[in-house]
Amino acid sequence: MIRNLVKRIWQKFLELNLFKKHSSNEHTLEKELLSTRIYLNALIVCVSIITIIVALIVRPVEKIEYKPSHEKFSKLIRKYPNTLHCPCSKSSTNYFKFVTTKVNFHQVCSSDFIQQAWIDKLFTNEKITSKSIDDARNTLSFFWQTIAGLCLTSNKSWNAVIANFEATSLTTPTAIAEQVIRIHAESALQNQIDLSNATSTRNLLALQRITRGDQIVSALQTNFYLSYPPTHLGPQNYLKMTARTFGNCTCSNIEGCPRPATFNDSYGHLV
Repeated sequence: MIRNLVKRIWQKFLELNLFKKHSSNEHTLEKELLSTRIYLNALIVCVSIITIIVALIVRPVEKIEYKPSHEKFSKLIRKYPNTLHCPCSKSSTNYFKFVTTKVNFHQVCSSDFIQQAWIDKLFTNEKITSKSIDDARNTLSFFWQTIAGLCLTSNKSWNAVIANFEATSLTTPTAIAEQVIRIHAESALQNQIDLSNATSTRNLLALQRITRGDQIVSALQTNFYLSYPPTHLGPQNYLKMTARTFGNCTCSNIEGCPRPATFNDSYGHLV
């Protein structure tokens, strides 16, 4: 019975003519039947595609979750990253409330080498002559004094960076993922670091230019020194500020010059 029913349906399908006209004849009948079959097959394919697409569309479900925990919110935002909407009671909050910043300084800046007691022990009260200015016993205390000053400046700069960063606010009307917060925090901190670097570089460059332009003499006279002009230039009874040279480099160069550290005996001879 079912077989006969299927056979009848198939026969009806083969005889179905959706484009039959009053003027149809035996010559046009075959074309009309072929057009009908093509139309029905195309219709079935289109309906099938539309059905599959509709079935695959994710329908948003509105559900309210009151005061979700951090773990619950993390699960929801991973599962519904594009549709989750969680308004904040406060649209702005400072970073210091949820970000901890720790700075690790170089070991030297945390050592006893920059302590004043160590620097004082290195300092020598012996008379410094032009022949002994490169002696490490004379320069070492000044060297560590400079390092201590740079460490102190670096410490103050970082404290200012952290204070400015913690005073910066994260503004968002809705709750966002932890990774997004991390990106915003790192960007805000990097902005403060870049600003501090630019300020420090500008100040150091200004100090270098002032030292070179005004020919400010260091305590050891390692950059400039006072001397009389050579006698072959004629009688000149005035002192002249002269830049020291180390090899082919002169201290009038704003970038500075590398200089040796030596040990000399009591006669000024290199040991």
